[in-house]
Amino acid sequence: MSNNAADAEDLVQETFLRAYRFWESYEQGTNIRAWLFRIVRNSSINRYRKETREPGTEIAPGWTCRLCAGAGLVPGD
Repeated sequence: MSNNAADAEDLVQETFLRAYRFWESYEQGTNIRAWLFRIVRNSSINRYRKETREPGTEIAPGWTCRLCAGAGLVPGD
């Protein structure tokens, strides 16, 4: 999703932190992989949107979110 190993590691760390914080909202017996992927996806999109709103806070040089680009979310829209 991030096309950058360091950013991918940050997303994974953020995902597990959020999963731990919101564990009580996970419904036992449902697909945990889908739940975690949703957290990763939302975090990635949120990072991309933050970068486009605040260009001076670039996450990493050349960072792009493939999900955002696929959804038509481009800077300046």
